[in-house]
Amino acid sequence: MSKLYQNTTAKYNGYFNANELVYLTTLKLEEQHQDNYTQLLPVYDYVDVENPAAVAPDMDQAIQKLSVVINLHRVSKWTDDSYLMMGKAQFLKHQYQDARETFEYLVDEFDPDNVKNNRRATQDEQAKARNAKMKERKKQTSSKKKSSSNKSTKKEREAAIKNNSNSKKNSRNAEKARQAEIKARKKAIADRKKNPPANESAKPEEQVATSTPAVTDPATENKPNSKAPVADSKKKDQNKEPEKAKDNDKPFGEAPAYYEGMVWLARSQTAQGNYYACQSILNELKLKTKAPTEVMQMAAVAEGDNAIRQENYALAILSLQKGYDLSEDKKERARLAFILGQLFELNGDANQALAHYTQVLDNRPGYDLEFNAKLKQVVLQNKAGTLADRKALDAIDDMIKEAKNAEYRDQLYYALAQIDLSKGDRAAAIEHLKLSVRQPAKLQLQKAESYYLLASLYYEKDDFSPAYHYYDSTQQFMLKTDERLDKVQDLAISLKPIAEQVDIITLTDSLIRVSQWPDDKKRELAARLKKQQEEEQAAKNVQSTVRPDPLAARATPGQVVRPGQAGSDPFANSTFFAYDDKELKRGLKEFSQKWGNRANEDNWRRSLRPDANQTEQAVAEQQPATDQVKDDEIYQILKDVPRNAQDLARAKSRIEDARFRLGILLRDNIDRYQLAADQHELLLSEYPETSHKEETYYYLYLDYSDLNDLAKASRYKDGILSEFPQSKFAVVLKDPDYYARQETPEQKLAAYYQQVFDIYSKGDYQQATQLLEGVEGLFGKNNALKAKFALLGVFCIGGTEGKDAYTEALKQFIANYPNTDEQIHARELLRLLYGGDPNANVGTNSSSIVTYKDEGNDVLHYFLIILYNSKDASLNDAKSNVYNFNSKYFSNQKFQYSSIGLDVQKEIPVIIIRDFKTKQDAMAYFETVEKNKKDFLPDRFRYDAFPISLHNWRQLQQSKRVEDYRTFFNQNYNIKK
Repeated sequence: MSKLYQNTTAKYNGYFNANELVYLTTLKLEEQHQDNYTQLLPVYDYVDVENPAAVAPDMDQAIQKLSVVINLHRVSKWTDDSYLMMGKAQFLKHQYQDARETFEYLVDEFDPDNVKNNRRATQDEQAKARNAKMKERKKQTSSKKKSSSNKSTKKEREAAIKNNSNSKKNSRNAEKARQAEIKARKKAIADRKKNPPANESAKPEEQVATSTPAVTDPATENKPNSKAPVADSKKKDQNKEPEKAKDNDKPFGEAPAYYEGMVWLARSQTAQGNYYACQSILNELKLKTKAPTEVMQMAAVAEGDNAIRQENYALAILSLQKGYDLSEDKKERARLAFILGQLFELNGDANQALAHYTQVLDNRPGYDLEFNAKLKQVVLQNKAGTLADRKALDAIDDMIKEAKNAEYRDQLYYALAQIDLSKGDRAAAIEHLKLSVRQPAKLQLQKAESYYLLASLYYEKDDFSPAYHYYDSTQQFMLKTDERLDKVQDLAISLKPIAEQVDIITLTDSLIRVSQWPDDKKRELAARLKKQQEEEQAAKNVQSTVRPDPLAARATPGQVVRPGQAGSDPFANSTFFAYDDKELKRGLKEFSQKWGNRANEDNWRRSLRPDANQTEQAVAEQQPATDQVKDDEIYQILKDVPRNAQDLARAKSRIEDARFRLGILLRDNIDRYQLAADQHELLLSEYPETSHKEETYYYLYLDYSDLNDLAKASRYKDGILSEFPQSKFAVVLKDPDYYARQETPEQKLAAYYQQVFDIYSKGDYQQATQLLEGVEGLFGKNNALKAKFALLGVFCIGGTEGKDAYTEALKQFIANYPNTDEQIHARELLRLLYGGDPNANVGTNSSSIVTYKDEGNDVLHYFLIILYNSKDASLNDAKSNVYNFNSKYFSNQKFQYSSIGLDVQKEIPVIIIRDFKTKQDAMAYFETVEKNKKDFLPDRFRYDAFPISLHNWRQLQQSKRVEDYRTFFNQNYNIKK
């Protein structure tokens, strides 16, 4: 086949379509990404996304098209470009290892400095040279065969041909010169139309001179390498850069795909955390003198990204500045300038940061970037002292008032909080942050930042109740990819019980104070609370009776409302403040508080309208007198207030217990030893005879020991030894190694149980039964693990005597051990044996002790889908949905499928997808399932789905306790929450 056919087919049948898919996918990922301007922006926004699997189908299609080009049109000049594009598609899917391997192959196979590729590059030239030599030999052979008598005639004929050839050549040169002259004239005319001369009254002689062709020299025309001169007007273009050679003229292996492939290979290394490997590749690329400028620009940006991930901001600034200078794309320049401003800000160079934020505006970015650049300028100028506090606040207030900034008000209040913090005014910062979280947000990211800063401020001042609630709100809005999420979740978990104890103390203390008020003050409080309840109810009533906005039923521009189609709120997704639901509710509430429940009528505010008196009277009749509160209402409203000495004693007891637990939690959960000691000191001060005195002394001893306050630690140690000499704490203080040398009966019992279970797990039911028979003699009839030992004995019966005996033993066990966890377990097993409710938790035929192992990453994994309602939703339907899911998101991977029953009657089927070579591959599949559950299995299926190693799968088949493996999985697999 001709080279032209191969090139054309490769480009337009495969590469072009794949390139379009990759381009459109990049745009989709950019839309999926949300920029958090309070944090350092990612260099590549289309990479920092939560769900890259959403574009997997398109990228798989692109990879298929490129594979066709590579396999069927390998001799075309688009092969290296196809490898490059394939690597990009894999990179966009976050399959970094696959992308890296593709780029490594590209760089190795198409390196222009490689001897193997140089040999390929000269194949065409060598073929041309051979053809030329063959023609020359044929000429020489034919000339020898001719007679010598014809030599003179031959010479004359050759001379005539030569003269004729020269004549034709001269004619052709003349024609070329004429055509060049015509072309020059046309170009000059076109240039004059586009750019009319400044002096319209140019002399006619000058105009004629510029359009007159130069006289050609026949001697010059006859030279082989000479070119006919063209008109003077064409000399204007001689200083322009020469056009790039066409693809057909590029030697094999020197296409820009090789150099760009090096950049993408470096980026793949960065994505996998191989920062030094990335830098090594980029350093090698810098030595390539033939690398195009646009590739060097890409390399500089990649180097900056690699440096940022290592927090090497100095190198990042140098690299991104070079990338900015070489870039011709204003959108990219604006983003790089903003990142550079952030980097200089992190380095404390406010002047350079301001300069780069100004560069952002010079590149005319989108409004988001423009708005944040202006906001950064105001905050930085204030921080640097070049903009007074009052002027900075006024500038931001003006921005808040602008209607176009309605959806950015949360960010503006956040900026005000930053200015407050720079002045040290934490109270004002907290108020501005509260305003920020109340605003309707365009993006959730700002809410996360505002909640996070609020939580941090409260946490720093040891106000743990609001800190917990704000941390809890933070984790609801923070992206799953945010590095701070784990810390936020840990703090929310640790602070929750602390906040509960703080709230108990605060509320109970308030109730005790109210109980000491006089009756008239209690009545006043009850009236206020009643009025507040009525106002809230009135707001609800107004909201339920308010007439719907007729505009809400209309179609938005471009929206088609079809007959019979349910109408939708056209402002549901609007960010305009007047359409925000929360603002509407707040406005209705304020209106109701001021004007009451008004009828929908004209002139409702005019006092002189005809029906004014009747309306006001009706409204007055409708509004109850909140000042008049009946005794039974007061009793109901203040029902939690202590009324007698007994209630007061119970309230104080709640405070006593809560303060004791609070001291322990402050120590154990967040390592606040001083605060813990303060709480326990306060406990002893308020309740000298507290029932927790012994434990309080010991915790105070521990707290002061950790605080290195040896005097106070010694005081409480002496207190334990003198007041509680026989306590376990006194024993430990006298002999710290005492318990280390002792094995408690509980420990002995647990060790014996573990020994029996291990023997049973090995299948030695006889020996296990013998050991079980000695339990009562060793530990008594009523030992703590009596039910567990008995259930283990039932399992041994099942292993030795078969199903019937096992069933009867289960029934007997259920009767003998009521109200125990083991009884519930036995009931589940019995239901499964009788083909009972498959929706129940899967049972076991072994102990509840798990023997699962974390075997590392490089271990073969399966993916299990356990169906709990196979009677209502068929196994075949589930398989079909799973097949479709894999075809969509993993079309380039070939999985093997099988199914098996987890229970005896096979009413709990398991779909097994195999094989995943590593734990990481299996987790990548799991994360794709988690992010795209709607495409995986419909809601009618009740199922569990998770990766599992081969060893753990065998353990699960033996135990059949899915909940145990799920616990192990959650603890040992790095799940992105």
